[in-house]
Amino acid sequence: MPSQNTLVWAGAAASAIVIAGASALYWSHPDFLWWNAAGARIVGEVPAEPKPLVALTEPRAESIPHAPPATQTPPAPPSASAPAAKPPATPPGPAFDVVNVDPSGEAVVAGRAAPDAKVELRDAGKTVAVATADASGQFVLIPPALAPGDHNLSLAASADSGQPAVSSTVAVSVPAPKVTVAAGSPEPKTAAATPAPANPNPLPARLGMRTLATPAPAAGARVAIQSVEADSGGGLLTKGSADPHATVRLYLNQADVAEAKTQSDGHWSLTIKGGMTPGGYVVEADEVNPGATVVASANAPFEYPETAASTPPTASPPIAEPSSAPSPADPVVASVQTKRVATGYTLWELSKIYYGDPTHYPVIYEANRAQIHNPNVIFPGQVFVVPKPDAKP
Repeated sequence: MPSQNTLVWAGAAASAIVIAGASALYWSHPDFLWWNAAGARIVGEVPAEPKPLVALTEPRAESIPHAPPATQTPPAPPSASAPAAKPPATPPGPAFDVVNVDPSGEAVVAGRAAPDAKVELRDAGKTVAVATADASGQFVLIPPALAPGDHNLSLAASADSGQPAVSSTVAVSVPAPKVTVAAGSPEPKTAAATPAPANPNPLPARLGMRTLATPAPAAGARVAIQSVEADSGGGLLTKGSADPHATVRLYLNQADVAEAKTQSDGHWSLTIKGGMTPGGYVVEADEVNPGATVVASANAPFEYPETAASTPPTASPPIAEPSSAPSPADPVVASVQTKRVATGYTLWELSKIYYGDPTHYPVIYEANRAQIHNPNVIFPGQVFVVPKPDAKP
């Protein structure tokens, strides 16, 4: 264990060393004991990178609570899926719906265009008729009779741009009239004699009953039309079959003309003694039950010939009145009223002619609905059955 003197000398030596170190520090750094932050000398420093100056025209957004952004975000371009803006609708151009030309050259044209547009019918570029479309765009044109030969018809409608809209062209042909040579006069010379085609259905020398249709009955049909025949005086005879003791209602162009009640053999017939005019018809037979519900139906279209209606009665007697009272299965109609439509006719005018009252035109319309799709538009050549005056509209 060191003695007390040894410890005193060791402490003195240590104090001497501390005083010597402090003296050396003072002599090398005289200001060390009195340093302060304001007056300290900078011995050395790493140069700092200068920051660029930014000119601020508005206060920074982060210094203003809830400040809006300094600049507006430009609108995003429209995406490919977004629908493009539709261009303004273009008025519809003119178009044909019906072009009906008779062999005589009489024509009726119906169609559609822009509402209230002025529509011209042109033949090879030349205007032949003008009409104004109604509020729905429909119009009807009746030009002068077309000359024999080929024609190229088109429509032109007025437009806001000043240039009329033109439709596609429709080609029609009007046959040349037949040349009749009086007896004893020289025949006209032709470049080459062409033999006349053979008539597949030659008429007999003496006109009697001419078969117009013999439709084949459908297998298992309850009602059938077996034959349709015409005579030379504007008459018609139709024969058929149905169930025994059945009621069969008979129609001509949808006009109700008679009712037959079959006997045990199921036979029925319809005789119209006069009034048929040349043209297209449909005869229909409906078998009805006691509740007047149609249970079976048959129809037969036919063309009533020009020859049968125009031949004088002396060539062949018309259908004769039966000597005894007709059977309920074989009704006889004295006559029917039929009318072939000519240019300029309307249902209003036909009703005035037949009924004395133009407001009864719905009677004709309802009886011929198979042919009349618009009561304001009827066409030359159509054949209508005109019900008797006692029918009500």
